[in-house]
Amino acid sequence: MAGMHNRLRAMVIRQLALQPKGKGVAVTFHQQSGGGYNPATGGTYPIVVNDFVGSGIRVNYSEFAYKNNAVEYGDFQIYLSPVQADGTEMPTPNIGDEFTFIDKKARVVNFSPFNENSIGCGWKLQVRYG
Repeated sequence: MAGMHNRLRAMVIRQLALQPKGKGVAVTFHQQSGGGYNPATGGTYPIVVNDFVGSGIRVNYSEFAYKNNAVEYGDFQIYLSPVQADGTEMPTPNIGDEFTFIDKKARVVNFSPFNENSIGCGWKLQVRYG
């Protein structure tokens, strides 16, 4: 049975791949790490921004979804591929992480993984410009 789930993951990766082979567009994921206070020295740790290039597709919310208080007008979804453009694993996004999507900066408001029997197939992100 694991083979079937791995095939589903491979299909999702192919569908979310960059065009012309897939339906996705380039997404640059900016994830911050580090930062904070160092009590030993009295200074701060530097903030490091790591960039990950992957692919995904944009899906707009239906009018019905805007009745939910958590979804504002202008929000949209990005289905993010579980692998980067070079084939390595994409790190898990966090709330507040930034994305560059079609040359615009957007911020993750909410996210949820979509899995097939505990095999990660990607993430569904609620994203907001600004």
